[in-house]
Amino acid sequence: ISVLPLASLVLGMGLPTSASYIICAAVAAPALIEMGLTPLQSHMFVFYFACISAITPPVAMAAYAGASIAGAKPMAVGFTACKLGICAFIVPYMFCYAPSLLWKGSPLEIISVIVSSLIGVVMLSYGLERYVGYFSAPIGILPAIGLIGFSMLLIIPGTVTDLIGLAGGLFILALIYLRRKKTSAQQ
Repeated sequence: ISVLPLASLVLGMGLPTSASYIICAAVAAPALIEMGLTPLQSHMFVFYFACISAITPPVAMAAYAGASIAGAKPMAVGFTACKLGICAFIVPYMFCYAPSLLWKGSPLEIISVIVSSLIGVVMLSYGLERYVGYFSAPIGILPAIGLIGFSMLLIIPGTVTDLIGLAGGLFILALIYLRRKKTSAQQ
Protein backbone atom coordinates (compact mmCIF):
# COMPACT_ATOMS: atom_id res chain seq x y z
CA ILE A 1 0.00 0.00 0.00
CA SER A 2 3.00 2.33 0.40
CA VAL A 3 3.76 2.58 -3.35
CA LEU A 4 0.15 3.04 -4.47
CA PRO A 5 -0.34 6.57 -3.05
CA LEU A 6 2.85 7.70 -4.74
CA ALA A 7 1.76 6.05 -7.98
CA SER A 8 -1.65 7.72 -7.75
CA LEU A 9 -0.05 11.11 -7.11
CA VAL A 10 2.33 10.75 -10.04
CA LEU A 11 -0.27 9.35 -12.43
CA GLY A 12 -2.71 12.12 -11.53
CA MET A 13 -0.30 15.03 -11.89
CA GLY A 14 -1.21 17.58 -14.51
CA LEU A 15 -4.60 16.08 -15.30
CA PRO A 16 -8.14 17.18 -14.50
CA THR A 17 -9.78 15.32 -11.63
CA SER A 18 -11.92 12.99 -13.73
CA ALA A 19 -9.05 11.92 -16.01
CA SER A 20 -6.75 11.54 -13.02
CA TYR A 21 -9.26 9.30 -11.25
CA ILE A 22 -9.89 7.15 -14.32
CA ILE A 23 -6.18 6.48 -14.79
CA CYS A 24 -5.60 5.78 -11.09
CA ALA A 25 -8.69 3.58 -10.86
CA ALA A 26 -7.48 1.49 -13.77
CA VAL A 27 -3.95 1.09 -12.40
CA ALA A 28 -4.05 1.21 -8.60
CA ALA A 29 -7.57 0.17 -7.56
CA PRO A 30 -7.24 -3.47 -8.71
CA ALA A 31 -4.07 -3.84 -6.65
CA LEU A 32 -5.86 -2.52 -3.57
CA ILE A 33 -8.78 -4.87 -4.14
CA GLU A 34 -6.33 -7.78 -4.38
CA MET A 35 -4.88 -6.67 -1.04
CA GLY A 36 -8.27 -7.19 0.60
CA LEU A 37 -9.97 -3.80 0.45
CA THR A 38 -13.51 -3.49 -0.82
CA PRO A 39 -14.00 -1.87 -4.22
CA LEU A 40 -15.47 1.24 -2.55
CA GLN A 41 -12.49 1.58 -0.19
CA SER A 42 -9.96 1.11 -2.97
CA HIS A 43 -11.65 3.55 -5.32
CA MET A 44 -12.02 6.22 -2.63
CA PHE A 45 -8.35 5.71 -1.76
CA VAL A 46 -7.15 6.30 -5.31
CA PHE A 47 -9.71 9.07 -5.88
CA TYR A 48 -8.37 11.09 -2.95
CA PHE A 49 -4.77 10.69 -4.03
CA ALA A 50 -5.68 11.50 -7.62
CA CYS A 51 -7.34 14.72 -6.43
CA ILE A 52 -4.47 15.63 -4.11
CA SER A 53 -2.11 15.48 -7.08
CA ALA A 54 -3.49 18.90 -8.04
CA ILE A 55 -1.72 20.50 -5.04
CA THR A 56 1.33 18.25 -4.88
CA PRO A 57 4.59 19.71 -6.26
CA PRO A 58 6.35 19.62 -8.66
CA VAL A 59 3.41 19.73 -11.10
CA ALA A 60 0.70 21.13 -8.74
CA MET A 61 -1.62 22.46 -11.43
CA ALA A 62 -3.99 24.03 -8.88
CA ALA A 63 -1.04 25.74 -7.20
CA TYR A 64 0.04 27.20 -10.54
CA ALA A 65 -3.45 28.58 -11.09
CA GLY A 66 -3.57 29.99 -7.56
CA ALA A 67 -0.09 31.46 -7.90
CA SER A 68 -0.99 33.28 -11.10
CA ILE A 69 -4.03 34.80 -9.39
CA ALA A 70 -2.06 35.79 -6.28
CA GLY A 71 1.05 36.89 -8.15
CA ALA A 72 3.16 34.44 -6.12
CA LYS A 73 5.74 31.79 -6.94
CA PRO A 74 4.06 28.52 -8.02
CA MET A 75 6.38 26.19 -6.08
CA ALA A 76 5.95 28.19 -2.88
CA VAL A 77 2.18 28.05 -3.33
CA GLY A 78 2.39 24.29 -3.99
CA PHE A 79 4.39 23.61 -0.83
CA THR A 80 2.06 25.82 1.20
CA ALA A 81 -0.94 23.98 -0.26
CA CYS A 82 0.60 20.65 0.76
CA LYS A 83 1.29 21.98 4.24
CA LEU A 84 -2.28 23.24 4.63
CA GLY A 85 -3.75 20.12 3.06
CA ILE A 86 -1.65 17.59 4.96
CA CYS A 87 -4.76 16.05 6.51
CA ALA A 88 -5.98 15.19 3.02
CA PHE A 89 -3.03 12.80 2.73
CA ILE A 90 -4.30 10.91 5.80
CA VAL A 91 -7.99 10.66 4.88
CA PRO A 92 -7.52 7.88 2.29
CA TYR A 93 -5.87 5.69 4.92
CA MET A 94 -8.80 6.37 7.21
CA PHE A 95 -11.08 4.85 4.57
CA CYS A 96 -8.94 1.71 4.58
CA TYR A 97 -8.80 1.26 8.34
CA ALA A 98 -12.30 2.51 9.20
CA PRO A 99 -14.83 1.44 6.55
CA SER A 100 -17.51 3.04 8.74
CA LEU A 101 -16.47 6.35 7.18
CA LEU A 102 -17.91 4.96 3.96
CA TRP A 103 -21.22 4.12 5.66
CA LYS A 104 -20.40 0.45 6.28
CA GLY A 105 -21.65 -0.74 9.67
CA SER A 106 -24.27 0.12 12.26
CA PRO A 107 -25.54 3.73 12.56
CA LEU A 108 -23.92 4.15 15.98
CA GLU A 109 -20.58 2.89 14.67
CA ILE A 110 -20.78 5.17 11.63
CA ILE A 111 -21.59 8.23 13.73
CA SER A 112 -18.88 7.55 16.31
CA VAL A 113 -16.20 6.97 13.66
CA ILE A 114 -17.18 10.09 11.73
CA VAL A 115 -17.22 12.28 14.86
CA SER A 116 -13.91 10.93 16.21
CA SER A 117 -12.27 11.25 12.80
CA LEU A 118 -13.45 14.84 12.38
CA ILE A 119 -12.20 15.80 15.84
CA GLY A 120 -8.93 13.99 15.12
CA VAL A 121 -8.39 15.78 11.81
CA VAL A 122 -9.12 19.18 13.39
CA MET A 123 -6.69 18.49 16.24
CA LEU A 124 -4.10 17.28 13.73
CA SER A 125 -4.49 20.52 11.79
CA TYR A 126 -4.07 22.54 14.98
CA GLY A 127 -0.94 20.61 15.88
CA LEU A 128 0.65 20.78 12.44
CA GLU A 129 -0.07 24.48 12.03
CA ARG A 130 0.84 25.21 15.67
CA TYR A 131 -2.18 27.48 15.83
CA VAL A 132 -5.60 26.90 17.37
CA GLY A 133 -7.93 28.85 15.13
CA TYR A 134 -10.93 28.59 17.43
CA PHE A 135 -9.03 30.40 20.20
CA SER A 136 -6.93 32.51 17.79
CA ALA A 137 -3.91 31.32 19.70
CA PRO A 138 -0.47 30.23 18.55
CA ILE A 139 0.83 27.23 20.47
CA GLY A 140 4.25 25.96 21.44
CA ILE A 141 6.01 22.91 20.09
CA LEU A 142 5.16 20.59 22.99
CA PRO A 143 1.39 21.20 22.90
CA ALA A 144 1.56 20.82 19.11
CA ILE A 145 3.28 17.45 19.43
CA GLY A 146 0.71 16.41 22.03
CA LEU A 147 -2.17 17.42 19.77
CA ILE A 148 -0.64 15.50 16.86
CA GLY A 149 -0.22 12.39 18.99
CA PHE A 150 -3.70 12.49 20.47
CA SER A 151 -5.20 13.25 17.07
CA MET A 152 -3.63 10.07 15.69
CA LEU A 153 -5.33 8.13 18.48
CA LEU A 154 -8.66 9.64 17.42
CA ILE A 155 -8.04 8.86 13.76
CA ILE A 156 -7.22 5.20 14.50
CA PRO A 157 -10.55 3.37 14.83
CA GLY A 158 -11.35 1.93 18.25
CA THR A 159 -13.22 2.99 21.35
CA VAL A 160 -10.21 2.88 23.69
CA THR A 161 -8.01 4.91 21.35
CA ASP A 162 -10.85 7.38 20.77
CA LEU A 163 -11.38 7.94 24.48
CA ILE A 164 -7.66 8.37 25.20
CA GLY A 165 -7.24 10.69 22.22
CA LEU A 166 -10.29 12.76 23.11
CA ALA A 167 -9.34 13.11 26.78
CA GLY A 168 -5.74 14.02 25.99
CA GLY A 169 -6.66 16.41 23.21
CA LEU A 170 -9.31 18.17 25.28
CA PHE A 171 -6.84 18.49 28.16
CA ILE A 172 -4.26 20.17 25.90
CA LEU A 173 -6.91 22.41 24.32
CA ALA A 174 -8.16 23.38 27.80
CA LEU A 175 -4.61 24.32 28.82
CA ILE A 176 -4.23 26.41 25.66
CA TYR A 177 -7.57 28.11 26.33
CA LEU A 178 -6.70 28.89 29.96
CA ARG A 179 -3.30 30.22 28.95
CA ARG A 180 -4.89 32.40 26.26
CA LYS A 181 -7.50 33.68 28.72
CA LYS A 182 -4.81 34.47 31.30
CA THR A 183 -2.71 36.30 28.71
CA SER A 184 -5.64 38.38 27.47
CA ALA A 185 -6.63 39.25 31.06
CA GLN A 186 -3.12 40.57 31.76
CA GLN A 187 -3.24 42.89 28.74
